[in-house]
Amino acid sequence: MTALRAPHEPRLHRPDSAPVIPVRRRAIWHQRLIDAEGGLRVGFRENSTIHVHLFVATIFLATGAVLSLTAIEWILMFSALAITIAAELFNLSIQTLADELRADNPAASRKVRRLSIAATMTVVLVAVLMAGGIITRQLWLLFS
Repeated sequence: MTALRAPHEPRLHRPDSAPVIPVRRRAIWHQRLIDAEGGLRVGFRENSTIHVHLFVATIFLATGAVLSLTAIEWILMFSALAITIAAELFNLSIQTLADELRADNPAASRKVRRLSIAATMTVVLVAVLMAGGIITRQLWLLFS
């Protein structure tokens, strides 16, 4: 019994009596979820800054729970956290590519790294200002 194969596929070295096991492909959406989870795992393992963001976000969110934020304020707080983590993951991916570029063109690699860090810091600064503004407003309303 020979395995069915397309004419352009190389012949695998296995005995003719070996059973052909069909490969079941995942749905595209399922594979994307698996890839996203893998990317988050890599990001959390390789970028300790994300842990700092989560720690600070925990403080902001706990303060928000005590101050009874409105639904819109909660949406803004979680959006700030999500955008910050996404920016850090983009930064990590760009820096990984810049590391590959370093051997060929160190000046370009350094420029890419600096731009990536500047973009991430801009996002983080805006997120902190947004969350800080929400908390400050609630504290102002509480004590005035």
